Amino acid sequence: MSAAPLLYSSAREHLRDWQVQRLGIIHALPSAGLTSLLTATPDYHLQQHFREHALALQSMGYASGTSLQGKFDLILINPSKNRQQTLGWIAEALNLLHADGRIMLCAENQYGARGLESHVRDITDDLSSFSKAKCRCMSFRSSSVNNPKLVEQWRQQSAVSDVPDLGLLSQPGLFSWDQADKGSELLLQFIPASLRGTGMDLCCGNGFLAHNISRHSPDIQHLHMVDHDQLALTCAESNLADSSMPHTCHWLDATTEPLPQSLDWIVCNPPFHQHQQQNVELGQIIIQRACDALKRGGELWIVANRKLPYEHVLTEKLGKVEILGQQQGYKIMHGVRP
Repeated sequence: MSAAPLLYSSAREHLRDWQVQRLGIIHALPSAGLTSLLTATPDYHLQQHFREHALALQSMGYASGTSLQGKFDLILINPSKNRQQTLGWIAEALNLLHADGRIMLCAENQYGARGLESHVRDITDDLSSFSKAKCRCMSFRSSSVNNPKLVEQWRQQSAVSDVPDLGLLSQPGLFSWDQADKGSELLLQFIPASLRGTGMDLCCGNGFLAHNISRHSPDIQHLHMVDHDQLALTCAESNLADSSMPHTCHWLDATTEPLPQSLDWIVCNPPFHQHQQQNVELGQIIIQRACDALKRGGELWIVANRKLPYEHVLTEKLGKVEILGQQQGYKIMHGVRP
């Protein structure tokens, strides 16, 4: 059993004795037990900022938003892979609970459940926890919180902030949130300053590539920024706020949803992890769809770890692939749509 089904089933067992009238779920995942839980709690609200999860929830008949509003009796949290983000969610949840409301969260042992429990114990002396199926589930009342200064610290440390090393706004949980990704830095060295027309930063994250391109390519007519993380797009939009370049942000699952088409150029640092697991196919699908989004003569620049098998995808779609450079374990690939 993964953490989300255990969280949902455990919460379902306590709805009556905890007198839950209004339920919120932060980072709601479309997992086993969700339907049973929500059926038993007519007044529920789901938060999800990843597009693929929001679409999966929608296919189950559940709407979600990128934030929770109002007050709740119980808030469930599916932890992020980023600890600071998870602690920030706890701080957020505490502000959304009724006076004696509860927080409940569950994490897999292999992804730091014990460490997370240790952090939670730093703010409450009334934590209830149990282990099952290689996961740890924990809950506590908002009224038991005895360290509000630490909670406020969690909130501040997880918020959007100016990161000096990036020169951008970013926040924990985003890709390479607090320092420039070495692959993206290398890619910038090979992207020509002569870019023009309409292009796309695919899997843009906090807008690192887009921000730098906008500063050095004045002839671009329009820039599309695409990412599956709404939180990342919020930062990307802010990071281009001072740019005169026309741009549009798109919250999309690049593997399934229509992308902007007939583009003159695309830059991309594709992901190769899904949740906590490496998924090479994810990057391959994104590259395939990037190739399809180009017009004839449109150009694609990709950065990837040197060992990732992407060349055959580019060859199949574009006819050939040019390796522009290989440094620090990365490779820069370039192709033109025939």
